[in-house]
Amino acid sequence: VDEFYREGEVAPSSSTLLEGPGDTPLVAMIGPPNSGKTTLFNRLTGLRQKVANYPGVTVEKHVGRAYLPGAEFVDVVDLPGVHGFSARSLDEQITRNVLEGRIEGLRAPDALVLIVDSTRLESQLMLVEPLLELEVPTLLVLNMWDELEERGGYVDDKVLGEQLGVEVTRTNARSGLGVQAVQAFLARVSPQQVTALERNLTNVPQGVPLPMMDAFTARRQHVRRVVDAAGFGPPRPSGASERLDAIALHKLWGPLLFLAVVVMVFQSIFTWAVPLMDGVELLIVSSGEWIAVTLADSWFRSLLID
Repeated sequence: VDEFYREGEVAPSSSTLLEGPGDTPLVAMIGPPNSGKTTLFNRLTGLRQKVANYPGVTVEKHVGRAYLPGAEFVDVVDLPGVHGFSARSLDEQITRNVLEGRIEGLRAPDALVLIVDSTRLESQLMLVEPLLELEVPTLLVLNMWDELEERGGYVDDKVLGEQLGVEVTRTNARSGLGVQAVQAFLARVSPQQVTALERNLTNVPQGVPLPMMDAFTARRQHVRRVVDAAGFGPPRPSGASERLDAIALHKLWGPLLFLAVVVMVFQSIFTWAVPLMDGVELLIVSSGEWIAVTLADSWFRSLLID
């Protein structure tokens, strides 16, 4: 891994990322699957990455070093894509353990970067509140912003940040749009700023739900109020699959579509299939009569007819 780092610099080992604040800040990148999180991680760290498995599991741990303007740098860990922190899946369990500082060889992060897909804003903002309750510097990255605008969507990111009480920036990780704003946030992170994450979570028993994991319905309602206040307008569906999803998951048209499909299946089995079954029966009877007249009496004719 050392070849990924500048000449004369040693790649961060387990010991350099372990046990409390060090000279180099550690930032965790969090986000749902397919939000562009890893793309942004790769753009920030380049080839300066170290890949290994988390202890005792086969899930890969990606740790990299992001160089910033002014010859500064921070260490960045790319956490598995998750939809929540309930620890029901292995990825959620690992993400939660990293945030709690319970992963051997990886200390608790000094700051968090939450990456969400701007085109799926309402559902993906469910991750924000639990992270803010950890009381560490957090940046909310609205990725795929260009796609949101191209498809006619909109959200006031300034109002969104005010409503959530968090810094917000727009990015397109694929093109590099907005990456400088993320780097500016990383440059403001120092190991002395935050140990609240460790302080709040050190004594939490394993397997006991944190308060931030509760009240799912209340948090969803709060997120809906936030996105409404920020004027979020969902983008137009981009493909046939998304257009179908928009109908199938609609509160009114979804159940009606399901009912129509059930009726069609019932009709196809008990009504529309009758002519087809009659046709098959007629074909079998006619074939049997033709074989009885055409073929001589033999075991072969008996096999076909009987």
